[in-house]
Amino acid sequence: MRRSVLVVTLLTGLVGLNSGIGWAQASAPEIEIHSGLTKLWGRTNGYKFDDGGGEVSVTGYFNRSVGLEGEFAEFSYSPPNAPAYGSHFSLLFGPHFAYHGSQWVNPYAHVLLGFTRGDANDLASLSESGVTDRSAFTIGIGGGVDVKVWRMLWLRPIQADYLRESFPGVLWPAPFSRALEHNRRLSAGFVLRVGSRRSR
Repeated sequence: MRRSVLVVTLLTGLVGLNSGIGWAQASAPEIEIHSGLTKLWGRTNGYKFDDGGGEVSVTGYFNRSVGLEGEFAEFSYSPPNAPAYGSHFSLLFGPHFAYHGSQWVNPYAHVLLGFTRGDANDLASLSESGVTDRSAFTIGIGGGVDVKVWRMLWLRPIQADYLRESFPGVLWPAPFSRALEHNRRLSAGFVLRVGSRRSR
């Protein structure tokens, strides 16, 4: 968690350099649409699991550096012998901070809040009682970098996030008051940029 906060702090600090390093004429988008693949490593109550999935996000910018991001991600997995929720999807929203001073490489950071819907079929105590899924309040913090490929098309080679998902408690294989999942996520994909904002 401390490393994630440090990464976001450094990336956000780059935004403040936007007018000071001589690249102020580079254009910034009005809207970014991202689609890609993602890998998740999870940990809850001493158990670990991992799996992959996909994500889509849309960011609308208020100015050259600050925008609002909405993200949808979906994973399909069955944590083996762990009191963790299986296949799930998440819907998150929050501020997005980007540095658009360079025409070729743009780092960014975001802080996202929302919910995750998890499948409880792999949890004996819940599935036996007829419960199929549960929702969890989710906090995401992280960032990444975009590299220009051609005109409006950019490559997102890496995005790293820490996700904290707080599910209701489970009773199997031992009683837990809650299933708090600490997840690390790496993503990569492509970004389509629409519109243009230039410094005045």
